Amino acid sequence: ALFGADYPLLQGVVMVFTMLYVAAALAVDVLYAYIDPRIRYS
Repeated sequence: ALFGADYPLLQGVVMVFTMLYVAAALAVDVLYAYIDPRIRYS
């Protein structure tokens, strides 16, 4: 796909991995605050 210049496929793959990374970062942040009671967001 990279050498065939299939840009829509590459954009889709990059977007999916980016969304997974953002979702994982958000989940880790929420779980970390849930597990460690010293962390409180005002």
